[in-house]
Amino acid sequence: KKVRTVETGTPFVITRKEAGGPGSKRVRATFAGDATRQTASAEVTLELKGDTNTSMSVSTTNLAYEDELVVTGKVTDDTGVAMPRVAVEVVAGDRRLAQGATDDKGTYRFEVEGEIIGQGQFGVQVQSDVGLAYLKPSRSDPAIIRVAAPQPVPVSYTIAAFIATGLAAGGFFFARSKPWRKLRRAKQAADIPA
Repeated sequence: KKVRTVETGTPFVITRKEAGGPGSKRVRATFAGDATRQTASAEVTLELKGDTNTSMSVSTTNLAYEDELVVTGKVTDDTGVAMPRVAVEVVAGDRRLAQGATDDKGTYRFEVEGEIIGQGQFGVQVQSDVGLAYLKPSRSDPAIIRVAAPQPVPVSYTIAAFIATGLAAGGFFFARSKPWRKLRRAKQAADIPA
């Protein structure tokens, strides 16, 4: 694509936007020639480097052990363009809690159980890796998550489960004995087939 026409001997500055953002680019300068000079061209290949930005938001910073932490965010390049199908992972220190990829809009969503994070206080962040040499991977700012101690199951739930099991078993055996047959009226002798 033609960028612009310049005079010889003047510097040619191309912006990142004109070049189409980061990546491997080929720049070609051509001279159509005139009555005293022949046509000429020069070509150079260069690689424009870029950064990525990973944003993160969490559903809560105080999490019950039995609940889930919802982590959402977006991955963009340094010009603000969304990065689709980028590998992202949720980490707490050196531990990977979840991994996946961004959608077509560059967004992601994870649901991480409090049990996986563990009891205590942890710094949780998301890191992304585009997988392209000219784009640097990035990390989100960490969020401090406090996971409460696990709560024991109340004794009433255990008792209720035993009672429900007992009632279900009793109902099964009651139904097998078919007590409603005793309540039916007996057939008259004349009605019984020979």
